[in-house]
This record gives sequence, C-alpha cells and structure tokens, in this order.
Amino acid sequence: MEISKRITSIDALRGIAVILMVQQHLGYWFWDVHGATLSLVAKHPIMMTFSGMGGMAAPLFLVLAGVGMALYFNKEVHDNKGIVFRGFLILLLGYVLNICTPKWFTLPSWYVLHMIGFSVVVSPLLKKCNDTVLLMIFTIALMMAVTLQTIFNTPMVISNQFMTNASKPYGYFRLIFVDGFFPIFPWISFFIAGFLAGRWFIQNNLKKIFLFAALLTAIALLLSILYIIPVPFTRLLYIKRFFRFSPMFYPAHTPISLLLISGSVILFYIFAKFKEKLSFSEKNFLVVLGRISLTLLIFHVILFREGSLYLGIWKTFTKWQTGVFIVLVLVFFSVAAYFWRKIEFKFSLEWLIRFIPEKVKRLLFKNSVTH
Repeated sequence: MEISKRITSIDALRGIAVILMVQQHLGYWFWDVHGATLSLVAKHPIMMTFSGMGGMAAPLFLVLAGVGMALYFNKEVHDNKGIVFRGFLILLLGYVLNICTPKWFTLPSWYVLHMIGFSVVVSPLLKKCNDTVLLMIFTIALMMAVTLQTIFNTPMVISNQFMTNASKPYGYFRLIFVDGFFPIFPWISFFIAGFLAGRWFIQNNLKKIFLFAALLTAIALLLSILYIIPVPFTRLLYIKRFFRFSPMFYPAHTPISLLLISGSVILFYIFAKFKEKLSFSEKNFLVVLGRISLTLLIFHVILFREGSLYLGIWKTFTKWQTGVFIVLVLVFFSVAAYFWRKIEFKFSLEWLIRFIPEKVKRLLFKNSVTH
C-alpha cells in the first residue's frame, strides 16, 4: 500500500525519543551525583531508572530513520539524488555539532547524527535489496562490530576521551567504523531493522515485525545465558564479545545491540498496531516534538552541554532541582514546538534539509533549461 499522509504515531514515537534523550542528558549534565552505578541505583532508583531509559533514544532515532526511509521509497515518485543530498546535509550537521561542542566532541567524532546521515546516504542502495539480502547485511554488520572491536583490541568499556581520540592508529577509520559513539558497525543494523519494519508495515504485515523483534530478543537472551553459565567457548578471546552482556553500549556488543534493536522495533510495532486507537493529533505534544527532533537534538546539546560548562553550573544541581529543571525544559520545548507548527516549522533544521535540496534542484533545472 502507498502511504499518502503523514503518520502521526511515528512522529509521536520520535517525540518519546526526544524526551528520553533530553531527560537523560540533562540529568547527567546537571545532577551533582557521583559513585558506582549499582550504588546510585540503590540510592536513587527513580532518577537512575529514567536515566537508563534514556539509552533507548539513539536506537529509536536510528530505527525510526529506517522506517521513514522505507515509507519514503514507497511513494510513487521519489528522488534518490535528493535523499542522498539530505543524508550528506545531516552528516554535515553532525560535524557542525562537533565544532560547536569542543568540550564534548573533537572534529572527527562520530555521533548519532553522523550515523543517521550515513544511513540516509546509503538508503537508495538498501532499497534495491530484498528482505533476505537486508537480513544478511544486518547480520554481517553485527558480526563485523565485535570482529573489528577484537582486531583493534577495543576496551570492553570505553570513555568519552577514547571515542573522540583520532590519534590512535587508523584513528579516523576507527571512530567511524568501530570506536566512535555510534560507529557504522553495528549501528547500521539499527537502521536496516527499521527499514525492514517499515517495509512490513507498508505490506500490513505487523505479525512479521513482532516476530522479528521476538526473535532478536530470544537470540540476545540465549547468547547472554550461555555466557553467564558459563559455557567455556563463550569466554574465548575472539568470540566472547558475541556473548558478553553489558547494559552499556560503548562499545555495543551483540546481546545489547540485539536487545536495543528489538526494543525499538517492538515499540514501533505497538504504535503501528494501535495507531487508530492512539489517534495522535497533529497538535499532540509528542507529535510536534517529534517533528523537530533533529533541531532539538543539536540545540539542547549546544545550549545545555556546552553552556553549563561555560557558566560553571555543570553538575551543580540537587536531585530535585535537576528533576524540576528537566520538566521545565521539556515543557518549554513542547510549547515552542506547538507554536512553531503553525508556520510548518519553517527555518527548523528539518525544514532546511528539505528546502536546500529542492532549491538546488530548481536552480540546476533552471540552468539546464537556459543552456
């Protein structure tokens, strides 16, 4: 089937990703708390639970980007060159963010924006693949992640400094493909999973989406159980990252990757299954937040992450001050998005990413006609 109008339930799900992202980031940047993770969970279960939930934001963004591309390519008329151009613009915005946040990123850093941009650039190639081939690429990407981590001896847990350091041997290559925040391996698998889910949604085959998510969950649990028992071969140097479960995804080993993908896909399934009952209005605060998710991602990082350091308020809030601050920021973003919608989000980054390729296309067409 061809999807002729915007699906607000997908925008709402993207809005949830925005909330998860903002609350986790602001909590980490402003809350004056220190200690081991388990002790913090025991002392502050609510705050730490919300912080943990924030880990779903980037996976959701990538899976929904894949869904969005599948829906776009389902249109009767679509522009492959224009989509590639948009992808490069998103990639460029990633490097703009790097430049604007020198206290977090270095210029070569590879963050979620870079990963989304790269995924959009290669999406016309993915469009040509059938489901079987896409599942093969999905699997290979997951395997390549832990293989390259092993070859380059990537630590089991990596720091911000490690993920921004391009001075290592093959530094730029490693940040993009292995050691960055969201490197191509395994994170292209998240996009492909969304692309497949989008295809099945178009085919009205929601059962396949559910079974896919269930299968990924089962595989993740099986791998983790084999490691925990432990089955001896799961501790071998060259394959243990396939089995080792860690809730951290810096770097992402196979079990956590599978669980994050399945969690994102199942959320999409729920919103797709009950989209009529949920019936999100275009004015709904989740929908309007989702419509400017890219803008809010960049804006909140520059304003709050860099700003808190320059103003000397990094990690100076109490737990309650942090909670109130998060709520106020989210309310402000929601109200701003609601009123911005009245002018179709003009001058947002989402608007610019659509406007610039169309403007360039018109100029090129005009020049070709005059010549």
